[in-house]
Amino acid sequence: MAKFNLALIVFLVFSGITLLSEPTLGEDAFTEAINNAQIAYKRGELAACTLLLDYALKKDPSATRVYIDLANVFREKGNITEARSVLEAGLEKAEDTDRIKAELVRLEVISERGGIPPGEIETVEFRDFLFYRGLHYHQEQQWEKSISDLEKALEFDPNLIAAYYFLGLAHYEMENWEAAERILESGLRRDTSFTGINLLLGHLAFRRDDYHSAYNYYLRTPANLRSALVRERIGFIQDLLPEPPDKPDFERREEPVHFERVEPVVDENIPVLRVALLTQGLQVSFQAGADFSISNMEGEELFRGEEKTTYIVDYNGGRFSLSNLEGEELFFTGEKHRLDLHDSHTTLHIFDVEYGEGYFWAGREDRKYRGAFIFEPRDENSFYFINEVNVEEYLYSVIPSEMPASWPMEALKAQTIAARSYTLNRYYRNTGARFHLVASVMNAAYNGTYWEHERTTRAVDETRGLIATYRGLAIDAVYSSNSGGFTEDGKLVWGGDVPYLQGQAIFPDHYELDLLPSGLSEWLRERPPSYSRAENFGSATSYRWTRVLLPQEPPVASRVGPITEIIPLERGASGFVKTVLVRGKEGEEEISGDRIRSQLGGLKSNVFMVEPLLNEQGTPQFFLIWGGGWGHGVGLDQTASAQMAADGLNHSEIIKLFYQGVDLEQRY
Repeated sequence: MAKFNLALIVFLVFSGITLLSEPTLGEDAFTEAINNAQIAYKRGELAACTLLLDYALKKDPSATRVYIDLANVFREKGNITEARSVLEAGLEKAEDTDRIKAELVRLEVISERGGIPPGEIETVEFRDFLFYRGLHYHQEQQWEKSISDLEKALEFDPNLIAAYYFLGLAHYEMENWEAAERILESGLRRDTSFTGINLLLGHLAFRRDDYHSAYNYYLRTPANLRSALVRERIGFIQDLLPEPPDKPDFERREEPVHFERVEPVVDENIPVLRVALLTQGLQVSFQAGADFSISNMEGEELFRGEEKTTYIVDYNGGRFSLSNLEGEELFFTGEKHRLDLHDSHTTLHIFDVEYGEGYFWAGREDRKYRGAFIFEPRDENSFYFINEVNVEEYLYSVIPSEMPASWPMEALKAQTIAARSYTLNRYYRNTGARFHLVASVMNAAYNGTYWEHERTTRAVDETRGLIATYRGLAIDAVYSSNSGGFTEDGKLVWGGDVPYLQGQAIFPDHYELDLLPSGLSEWLRERPPSYSRAENFGSATSYRWTRVLLPQEPPVASRVGPITEIIPLERGASGFVKTVLVRGKEGEEEISGDRIRSQLGGLKSNVFMVEPLLNEQGTPQFFLIWGGGWGHGVGLDQTASAQMAADGLNHSEIIKLFYQGVDLEQRY
C-alpha cells in the first residue's frame, strides 16, 4: 500500500486535488485509483496517471482496459518500449487477450520500431485488428495482404471511411486504377467531407486525362489544403480547357426566370433584419419577379427597373454601375442605395451565388430572396449586399436550410425556437450595425425561398414570436448538427460562462464518459447508443468519423512545417479538445477552441483522438484521427432532437433539455 500512497502524493502534488480519505478506507481501491487516473489524464498530468494505473493493475491483474490505458499513456510520453512491455504482460494475464492483440498491432503500426509482427499474431476476427493489420501491411507495401484485411474490416464496419482511403491508395499503388476509383467514390458517398479522398480522385482523373473530373475533384478540396502540385494542375486545366467546368452559364441569363408567388408575413411588431448576402461583393446579376425601384437612403427614386429582365451591378473604384446584358450602363452612383420590389408577393432572383467558401460543400447556385436589398460600399473595390427581411420570413428559409423538413414536427419547432432566439439575440446586440447576421454557417444557413417547405413553414407559423429567454433576454441559442452523444460547455469552446450552455450526456439514461485512453478510444471507435446516434436521422459518419492527414497538408503546417506531433493538452467533459499542441519540423504552435477544426484540415468536431502512423525513419507518414459529432457541440443537437421528438418529447421539453434554466416567452 506504500506504493499507492506515493502515487497518491505525486498525483496530489501535480493536480492540486484533495481527496476526502485514503483509498484504503473506501470500498474499492481499484475504482478509486481509476477515477483519480482519469482526472489526471484529462488534465494532461501523465506521470501521476501512470502511477495510479500501475497501482490499479496490481489490485486487479486481469483488468484488460488498464493494460491498454497504461500502454497508451506510456506511448503518449514517448516510451514505446514500456508500452509494448505492458501489453505483452497483458497477453499473459488480461481477461480479454483479443483486445490486447489488437492494441499490439496498433502499437506496431504507430511506432514502426519492431516488436511482434502482426502477421505472427493469431488472427482475431474483429474490425480494429483487421484495420490495423491492414495498415501494417500497407506500410510494408504488401498491397495484396493490406487489401484483404482492409476489405474484411469494411465488412465489419462499412462506415470506417479511413479504410476506404487506404484501400483505394493500395489499389492506386498497384495501378488498379478502376478499383481505386470505385472504392474511393464509395467512401466519399458515405462521407462527402473527407477532402483527402477528393484529392486522390482528382489525381486518378488527371492521370487518365479526364480533366473536367479532375478539376471538379480538386475544387471540392478547400483552397488551404491544396498542395503546390494541385494548384499547378488547376492552373494547367484552366489554361487547357476553353470553358472550365465551374464557369457560370451566362446564356441562361438571357431567358426570363420563372417566379413562384410567396405569401408575405405582414406584422409591424416583427423585427426587420439586415442579413448580409455578400460581405465582399464585386458583382451581382439578378432578375426581379416584379418591377422595382432603386432609391437613395433618403427615399429619392434613382432608377426604375422591369420585371424578368437581367441586370448586372458592378462595383469598381468606389462606383456602382447598373447595366443590361448588352453592356449599356443604365445607372451609376457612389453612394449606398436600396432596391425595393413593387410586389411583396414575389422575390429577387440572384444568379450564381457562391456559398461555403473554404468548406467541402462550396459551390455556386441561383437563389431567390424575399424583401428589399441594400448596396453599400465596403471599400474602393468591394461592397456589402444586404437583404432586408422580417424575422419570420427569414426563418421560412433558415429552418429547412438547417434541418430536413421531413424530420418530426416537434424537432422542427424546437429548431425554429432555437433559431428565432439566436436571431433575436443577434438583432438586439447589433441594433445599430450595418447588418445583424450573414447568410452562411457563420450564423445560420439562409438559402432563399427555393428551400422553403410547407412543413417547416408550419413550424414557423405555429411558434410565431416564441423564443427561449434567460432572465428575460433572448438566449444565444447556438446549435450544431451532431454532438456525438455529449454536448459541451460553451465556455470551453468560446470562453465566458453562460449558465444555459452546459454540457451533458445525450442519452435516455445517465451516462458517464470515461476519459482514460481506453474509454476515449472505445467512445470514439465504437457507436454507443445515444440520442445523437439516431440512425433514422442524419448520417452514420456525422456521429462517428475518421480522417487521414498528411504531415504537410493542414493549414497549420504552413507555419510550423511538416507536422511531427499533434498533442491534445486539455479536454472537456465530452472529450472536446480545448487546446492542442502542434509540433512541426520548423516550430510549434498551440491552437485553441473552434480554430482547431479548420487548422487541422477541416475536422468535423473537436472531439477526437490522434494516432501518428510512422515510417521507417520514425517520422509520421500519416495522422489517423478518430472523431465524434459534427459541429461545435454546444446547445441543441439537431440529430438528437429529431430522435427525442420521435420518442415523444415536445418542442418545449427539447429546448429546456438543451438550454438549462430557460423560459419560453411569446415575444410578439
